[in-house]
Amino acid sequence: MAWREASNSHVKNGIYGEMCVSAMMAAAAVTADIETIVIAGLTEIPEKSRLAEDIYRIIAWKKETISWEDAIDRIHQQYDEESPLHWCHTNANAMIVALGFLFEINP
Repeated sequence: MAWREASNSHVKNGIYGEMCVSAMMAAAAVTADIETIVIAGLTEIPEKSRLAEDIYRIIAWKKETISWEDAIDRIHQQYDEESPLHWCHTNANAMIVALGFLFEINP
């Protein structure tokens, strides 16, 4: 259903983003394990897509034990206003969603 709805106005990673987040939401209804929830989203999109690579990058950063501030900085370095696929596109937003799930944020 997520693919069907997203394909009305998006292509490729735009569609995958909706599929991924929809699967994460469904997984969250049956488990509290955050990494399991994120991985559930990844199982619904092509493994070799840019979106999957970007979300796996967030998982790897978490395992590096970097801070969430450093992770946000890395996202902004990758997707900034000068990039054709800048911060308002699906990949950067999905990375921030995954970061929000996986990283402990202490203001």
